[in-house]
Amino acid sequence: MLVPLAAAGCLLESDVRGLASSPSSTDTLAAFGLATVGTLLGTAAAWALAGRALLASASGSLPTAAAAAGALAGSYVGGSANFAAVAAGRGWAAGDPLMSAAFGADNVGMALHLACLSLVPLWARRNWRGAAAGAGAGAAGAAGAAGAAAGAAGAAVGRGEAAAAVAVPPPPAAVPATPTPTTVAAALAAAATCVSVGDWLAGAAGIPGAGLAFAALLASSAASAAPALGFPGAFAGAAAISSGALFPMFFAATGAAAGSAPARAAAGRASGLAAFVAIQLAVAWLVTVGGGWVAGLPAPAVLTAANAAVGGPGTAAATAAGRGWPELVQPAILVGALGYTIGTPLGLAVAAAAVRWGVA
Repeated sequence: MLVPLAAAGCLLESDVRGLASSPSSTDTLAAFGLATVGTLLGTAAAWALAGRALLASASGSLPTAAAAAGALAGSYVGGSANFAAVAAGRGWAAGDPLMSAAFGADNVGMALHLACLSLVPLWARRNWRGAAAGAGAGAAGAAGAAGAAAGAAGAAVGRGEAAAAVAVPPPPAAVPATPTPTTVAAALAAAATCVSVGDWLAGAAGIPGAGLAFAALLASSAASAAPALGFPGAFAGAAAISSGALFPMFFAATGAAAGSAPARAAAGRASGLAAFVAIQLAVAWLVTVGGGWVAGLPAPAVLTAANAAVGGPGTAAATAAGRGWPELVQPAILVGALGYTIGTPLGLAVAAAAVRWGVA
């Protein structure tokens, strides 16, 4: 129950209505769409080419292999909150030794992906609109690239983008700076309600495994509706509770299982995971960067969106600020919040499709 509650809590402070408010936001949103498509295409390619190896890593269990594929797909649309939510939605226990290996592969792949993104302005500055700003002039540009690489490496430790997203200054009029006992209680009650109603809707629709997907949509809708109804900051503190208390319990359980004998045995079979993540992220990178260049989207918007999809809103916002793109800090947070909203439903759909298709 903790993981669904935490996922809903994060989304209760994710108001994505501002995505159409400026050209930089719409460009970043378009690029995020490319990044999402890239992740889905990458997951499909990885399942086709490395699905059998992933199945071997899962000791021949197709449901476990499919859950791993879905969790990784969800993670690379929004972040580790989606990894945890998809795993819980598919009934993948946190104590499963393969989960520790999958989470480690997720972190390493994410760090390498963001490091590769940080190099794009160096070769694209002359023929991609806006890329020169990313390369920077003199010491400022060098500091921005170094900051991006450091952000990628730091984000790999514990995958703390949810907590980082809380630390980044929110958009104007988003939530009060200091949560109150009333808003925290309202957030917990609303999150629990979203989870319960989501489970009921999934059961009524005949797809009981989709409870988290319905809960994510309900929580995002509540986050957008509260300010419109005259209650801004009604759920202040929801994301802090989720990232500071609830999700760490899940990750602690996953980490505790990493030192067990079964986990060490699973790590020995992790070559399938490594191959899967490598193919998944290589295709996602090519689709996002190549598609953005072909579509004529500004390079900073493409790089920020790709960062938000794989690394989460915190790393994306920090990297945008470090590279001298202050106008992209808020869009980074907003598309990252969108990733949290859609990542879980997409990850669950990927897992269900993988079970249906099987391994060639």
